[in-house]
Amino acid sequence: MNPGFQTEPPDVPAAASLREGDAGSLRDGGVVEETRFCHRPPGPVRARRLSLHATRVRGGALGGSELPGLRLTDTALEEADLAAATWIDVRMTRVLLTECRLTGFDGRGAEMRDVRFLGCRAPDMILGEASFSRVRFEDCRVAGLDLSGARIESLALRGCDARNLRLVGARIGMLDLRSSLIDGIAIEPGGVRGLVIDPPQGPSLARALGARVLDPE
Repeated sequence: MNPGFQTEPPDVPAAASLREGDAGSLRDGGVVEETRFCHRPPGPVRARRLSLHATRVRGGALGGSELPGLRLTDTALEEADLAAATWIDVRMTRVLLTECRLTGFDGRGAEMRDVRFLGCRAPDMILGEASFSRVRFEDCRVAGLDLSGARIESLALRGCDARNLRLVGARIGMLDLRSSLIDGIAIEPGGVRGLVIDPPQGPSLARALGARVLDPE
C-alpha cells in the first residue's frame, strides 16, 4: 500500500492561447478541443456524449448542466459553479478542479483517473457506483459525500471536511483519509482494511463499526 500517490496533471494550454467558446452551443456528441468557456448561457446546458479536451471552464458556464456520458481529458475547471449539475457516467482523465462549487453534484457511475479536487465546496456530492484511480481531494468541503458502491483503487481525502462520508458497499483498495474530519462515516467492516487514517480518527471509525469509545478509568 502506498498512500503517497500523486495524480498526473492535465496537459491543458494557457488560457490566453485558447479560443472563446459559447457553452450554449454545445450539442449531443460534440467534440470540443482547446477552448475556454467562461460565460453563463441563458439556460443550463443539456447534451449527451459530449467530449471536452484540453479545455478550461470557469465561472457559471456549465452551472446546473445535464451532461450524461461527458468525457473530460486534460481539462481544468477553475472556480466553476457546478452546483446541482448532473453528469451521470462522466469520464474524467487528467482533470484539475480548483475552488469549484459542486453542491449536490450528481456524478453517479463516474470513472476518474488522475483527477485532483483542490479547495472545492462539494457538500452532498453524489459519486455512487463511481470508480477512482489516483484521485485526490485536498482541503475540500465534502460533508455528506456519497461513495456507496464505489470501486476505489486509489483515492485520497486529505485535510477535508468529510463528515457523514458514505462508503456502504464500496470496494476499497486504498482510501487515504488522514487529516480529514470523518465523524459519522458509514462503512462496512470489510472495507476497513483499505483505509489509511491517523490516530485522532480512530474513535470516529470505531463508532462507525459499533464499538463504544470510553475514556480510561
